[in-house]
Amino acid sequence: MWNRFRLCLVLAILLASLAADSRADSQPQSGFIIYNLGELGGAISQIAAGGRALDKKAHDNRIVLPGMVTPQPGNIPKYSYKHANGSSVHFTMKEVEFKKARTSKEEFNKRLSAAGKDPDAIMQAGIWGLKKALLKEFYRSVAKALEINPQHEAALLVTEVKKKLDDPLPENPQAEEAFRKLFKRSTTMRIEKSNHFMLMTDTPKKPENERKKKNRARERLDLLEKVYESFILLFHAQDVQLDIPSDRMMVVLFNDYDDFKDYSTGLSPALASASGFWDPISNVSYFFDYGSSDRFELLKTLMTELKKQEAGAIKSR
Repeated sequence: MWNRFRLCLVLAILLASLAADSRADSQPQSGFIIYNLGELGGAISQIAAGGRALDKKAHDNRIVLPGMVTPQPGNIPKYSYKHANGSSVHFTMKEVEFKKARTSKEEFNKRLSAAGKDPDAIMQAGIWGLKKALLKEFYRSVAKALEINPQHEAALLVTEVKKKLDDPLPENPQAEEAFRKLFKRSTTMRIEKSNHFMLMTDTPKKPENERKKKNRARERLDLLEKVYESFILLFHAQDVQLDIPSDRMMVVLFNDYDDFKDYSTGLSPALASASGFWDPISNVSYFFDYGSSDRFELLKTLMTELKKQEAGAIKSR
């Protein structure tokens, strides 16, 4: 029962986001907890795969949890694990493996420090961070390079491109009308916009709960903007200049998986197992809100059952 309680917490971490040293060192350390989910983990993997091959060996039900780990000495030595999303789980040292490793931010800081006062090396550290989705750290590198050499060509180019990316593209009613004509179901959908994207969607207008300030469409737009910004800057920082589109890129986000599947397979049967795709003819990208899929609903049902067992485990302690 108690094992199921801990498993519930582990699964909660997974849904919110991705030999042990038993010495009495209670300082938090960055690294990875490797935990075997057992038979239940095998079932979850099959659900997640949904008929597609996963990048893991058969019967390998281990998951890898990156985060901060604090060894807890005592009669039963434990690891106190904290995920980046704030969730915490305690494991006994016998049931998991802990691998010490630097986080991406720690590795970036090491590379930035090793670069010293060489602006080229500093920019290389920033590019490494950008490839690891450390956009803020990349801008730190750019600022530091310019402090040392205010005329650094790559850093100045990034600054110039950043200014362009911060400015929203002009409104274009004709492009919006053309987008609606391209997509036959547009009459039942609304359009939301960001600096470089217009997203047609039928997802709820309000945030899904009180803790969230943004609805699903706005969250997807923010993600698209971050990926787009990182992509553009990665090339410009290495003196490969890309043209910034003059019109917003078109994206469709379905609220229901069944609607997405019906539309995608109507275009091509080969898209039956796709979770998203880009149509080169219309230049439109298509996605669905993953929370509406059957696999996600099954996982939520599983989580509900585990939470019931969690409550029972707490009462029986």
